[in-house]
Amino acid sequence: MNDKISRIELKQYISNINHMIFYNISLPVIFVDAKCNILDVNPAFTKFFQITLKDLEDSQVENIIPNSKLPDVIKTGIPENEKIYKFNDKTKVIIHSIPLLYGNQLIGGMSLFTSESFDNTDMANKFNSINASFHAKYNFNDILVNSTSGKKCKKMAEKFALSNFTVLITGESGVGKEMFAHAIHNKSKRRLNPFVKVNCAAIPENLAESELFGYDSGSFTGASKEGKCGKFELANGGTIFLDEIGDIPLVLQAKLLRVLQENEVERIGSNKIINIDVRVIAATNCDLKKKVLQGTFRKDLFYRLNFLNLEIPPLRERKGDIDILVESIQNRFYQKYNIKKYFPDNILKVLSSYDWPGNIRELTNILGRIMVTSKNKVITMDDLPEFLLEDNHQNDLNENNKDKLLKNSIHETESKLIMNTLIKNNFNKSKTAETLGIPRMTLYRKLKKLFPSENSSHFI
Repeated sequence: MNDKISRIELKQYISNINHMIFYNISLPVIFVDAKCNILDVNPAFTKFFQITLKDLEDSQVENIIPNSKLPDVIKTGIPENEKIYKFNDKTKVIIHSIPLLYGNQLIGGMSLFTSESFDNTDMANKFNSINASFHAKYNFNDILVNSTSGKKCKKMAEKFALSNFTVLITGESGVGKEMFAHAIHNKSKRRLNPFVKVNCAAIPENLAESELFGYDSGSFTGASKEGKCGKFELANGGTIFLDEIGDIPLVLQAKLLRVLQENEVERIGSNKIINIDVRVIAATNCDLKKKVLQGTFRKDLFYRLNFLNLEIPPLRERKGDIDILVESIQNRFYQKYNIKKYFPDNILKVLSSYDWPGNIRELTNILGRIMVTSKNKVITMDDLPEFLLEDNHQNDLNENNKDKLLKNSIHETESKLIMNTLIKNNFNKSKTAETLGIPRMTLYRKLKKLFPSENSSHFI
């Protein structure tokens, strides 16, 4: 990317955020460029400061807000939150200021104002909710593994995070695909930029195109007058996570392929091309190769997505992770609900013997249910669901059967060896014992044990 970007590109970058924030909250917001020239403000800003947009043209932030901290924030790149600013003799405002990045380039800053004079309870919560939705919540420290396969998968994901290529995460439902996507973004060079999540299976087919690529004003009945930027535009400079990518409508796959190849989007009802810089992480629990053969998923899109493939093994193949996952779930439950329960070794053994077809999600739900319904602090067998006990009992029976089979196999093998050696030595016990490398009396005992119905005295 070029080191310098034009003011027009800056305005376009800001406008992508405006549609989501500016016209939905009553909190004043201001954007400035790297030289602290005012780029844009929202209606709440002009109302609170009793100023017009014309007054802000070619103006710097300090002309409007003396002693603003935005210049320091832009210079250091370090956010400043909850700084109290005295606006006048009667009003104090709290300013939250953050630097803005475009790719890896620091291009300006933003300030959000809160005060008792604003209707900011619900609106601030709404802003925080929107802001949080653009940030990855998990890091690799949150991914707990102790098994060999789990460690190998995590190490591979950490390597993928350092690149800028598309990642396709595959694995059964409940194995933690989304957590890996968050962690990859948070370890990448894009970690300070947006992380936008899209559940492709949850978007109605008739709305999927507008959700992903946006639309211009008046594009269709019911469209917003201001138009709307799509998820790809919102993720500009950062990462877009396309969960359940196998469920994206076939008619949209060609357009998605073009976006991935050309790094540009075109809104519905617009002829304007918008250049974007977005890394794609996709995830699916279905077999995309099978869908390609069935004709429900484009082959070229599959190969475009499958540049770096991260396959997360199911929990039944990494049972060495169960103990550490149980401890984590137990601690989280205590912190969130103040319910503290202990899982002794015999219970952990039962949990480890189950295959967990629902993987970590099922493990989390079952442990939660056990901790809520258990009357004692120490979990007992009586607290476990019947299906876990039945499965454990079946495993015990299988183990017993395996032991019996092993013992029978050893008995049969030893019997054949001794008999064949006796035959070779014309049933001479001394020679047989010498050939087998065992004492004569040991051979007598084995003969009585192996052939209890035989009269061993007839052997020469």
